[in-house]
Amino acid sequence: MKEYKIIFSAFVFFYTMFFKWSTFDPTFMGWINNGLILSFIAINYPIFKKIFKPEYRTINLFVLLWGAVVIYSAYQNQNLTYDVPIWNSATQQFDFNTRNATRYDHSYYYVIKILMSVLYFEYLNLHNKASVFIKYLLLFMTPFVIISDINGFIYQSSGIDGYLVGNKFYVCYLNIFLATIYYLRHPNLEGKSKYKMQFLLLTTFFLSLKTQCSTMVIGTIVYYYLIFYWSITKRSKLYKAKTFLTGLFICDILFFFIVTLLLQIPLIQFIVVDVLGEDLTLTGRIGMYASLGEVLSECPFYGFGLGNASLATTMYMVGDNAQNGFLNLFLEIGFLGVFSFYGILLLMMRKAKFNKTSYSLICFIYTMLILSSIEITFTTYFFAMSTLLLLRNTSTSNILKNSPTNYNKHENYRNYNCTSIA
Repeated sequence: MKEYKIIFSAFVFFYTMFFKWSTFDPTFMGWINNGLILSFIAINYPIFKKIFKPEYRTINLFVLLWGAVVIYSAYQNQNLTYDVPIWNSATQQFDFNTRNATRYDHSYYYVIKILMSVLYFEYLNLHNKASVFIKYLLLFMTPFVIISDINGFIYQSSGIDGYLVGNKFYVCYLNIFLATIYYLRHPNLEGKSKYKMQFLLLTTFFLSLKTQCSTMVIGTIVYYYLIFYWSITKRSKLYKAKTFLTGLFICDILFFFIVTLLLQIPLIQFIVVDVLGEDLTLTGRIGMYASLGEVLSECPFYGFGLGNASLATTMYMVGDNAQNGFLNLFLEIGFLGVFSFYGILLLMMRKAKFNKTSYSLICFIYTMLILSSIEITFTTYFFAMSTLLLLRNTSTSNILKNSPTNYNKHENYRNYNCTSIA
């Protein structure tokens, strides 16, 4: 594989999955996005030859199933509209702002870019070029995150929006993306790389405080703990399907039903009100949760269409969204879509369990899982980051083997992972 093709592909992945800029015309950015996807296909067309190869066949079939559900759901809901009443103080009456479903053709491009990423990463592994891709992805992400951080620290926003890259949540999430990709590039975290990682997470923590993003205050602490304090002998457990599914049940389903009881505990009240500076309604989330039942039962099999959860919850007077990662995803793509989505994720986690460099992605996944109890985290960026689980960074293995100390550490890691298969 020629390196310039990998550089271009890394840029396409960065731009189509992560790049946002509030002052740019969204239509023009969409044209660039679609053009880059088509150019990516033209340059990397050999990736289609491996789609049904035995090593990745099951993952690819799940991606195709997920894609079919997304496209079908978008087709069925393409004419969905709702007139949102907005009070006009000048005329003393309601004006109506018509909201439409996400354009049907957007679902095609969305599915294509996810499928292309999956197939491309599988193709990179065949040519042992994963490390080259990670290097350039980190190169593209770093200046973008630095600019976003400067804007986040300087800009005084009166709400959640108004930043160059969008809202305060994405401003803070970007740092976790960068930290994860940096750890992919430097999995040993020794010496300077360890200090750089700690500095990046410390920056994320203070940025979360500055932007008043309390969820990412928690998220940064969780991520830091998993990276630096989670026992190496227990890391293999995080790759297991039952661990993730248990966490999903606790964070997104059980929490949904018992959150009111939890908020009656004095210690929880102290953390929410005095430490995080939130109110005991969790900024209105409790009321939203109580109103979700009707809308969840309306379109259970294929959902309201990707990107239409906000429209659906507005129609049913719930709020701007479900404020729960799992339930918001369920609203968009229903049971069939959720089944295939998490099926893809669990298969990729299983595939990555022997790859030491993938642990940063596992930390990212579990951080987003915990935050999904009160935020919408299972989105495009989550899927994009998760697909990186497929990459096998073979250059790291070579570096480890050239260093006796690191080689022993690698062997210990490999051995405990082997044991965990049983």
